[in-house]
Amino acid sequence: MSEKNILVVDDDISVSTGVRITLEDKYDVATVDSALDAFDYLADHKVDLILLDIKMPRMNGLEALDEIRKRHPETSVVMLTAYPTEENIKKSWESGANGFLSKPFNVNELRDYVDKALLKKR
Repeated sequence: MSEKNILVVDDDISVSTGVRITLEDKYDVATVDSALDAFDYLADHKVDLILLDIKMPRMNGLEALDEIRKRHPETSVVMLTAYPTEENIKKSWESGANGFLSKPFNVNELRDYVDKALLKKR
């Protein structure tokens, strides 16, 4: 298996499961369904890339991104959203996101985006 670890943070289990299935042949992929669960996971695991949904209950992805940048500045974060508004995109970049992927995305688009994000991290 890969030396690269990915964490998918999305409250929609069909999205996180689909992403995991798409990427697990090449990477180690874990999934959680909230930002708070992501912080718990990150406390015990090294992660190279986080795929982070913007719209989630309790703590949205933009709030989580700010906290991830403080706690894990070396970790790449790609924002995921079904709501690619200009405001969401701008806030993502301003908060230190390394990329932005709009849902729905196809398998090839996801694989290519993740591969490129991890290559930049080297």
